[in-house]
Amino acid sequence: MLTRLHLRAGAVVETFSNEGEAITVSDDVREVTTTKCSGCGADVQRLICLFCGREVRQLRTLEDEREALFELHDALRTATSEEAKVKLLKGAWVPAQPELLVEAGLQCLPLIEDSQVNDRPAVQRLEGIAARLRVRGADTETERRALAEFEARIARFDRADRRLNWTMTSVVLAILAAGVFGVWSCTHR
Repeated sequence: MLTRLHLRAGAVVETFSNEGEAITVSDDVREVTTTKCSGCGADVQRLICLFCGREVRQLRTLEDEREALFELHDALRTATSEEAKVKLLKGAWVPAQPELLVEAGLQCLPLIEDSQVNDRPAVQRLEGIAARLRVRGADTETERRALAEFEARIARFDRADRRLNWTMTSVVLAILAAGVFGVWSCTHR
């Protein structure tokens, strides 16, 4: 069962249940339909699930995709915890339109710091965006420059991630060696 709300300037005018229709706009009244997300089961009144980032309704036009991308980025900005942000990034819908792919990638860049392990979901999203841009073919200069920047940021993160892994491995081996030496020195006095 779907719930339909009529909103006028942000206030609920009328609420009733009905099967069917997606969001439509008529004058200044916007009709919002609640559906269940196929990914997490949440009730969703938007194009994108605010909990898992999945596309809830079919996005047919460039404007639908633009609105969905805005909803996703807004959800990422207002996420109440790192866990919520990670969940959104892992399941996040990726636009099909090249200009929106560039925008999605640019919005992803501030989420990535070169030395933060918990930034991996943002890097994975950026990798998906870059792959889609490569497959579609970066036709314009802007798309080519954006793709080069995305690939450079991914490479920087991967280098920093490898350095962090080597550092952590070295620390663990040093602690292990000190422990072995301590045990050996205590038993061989």
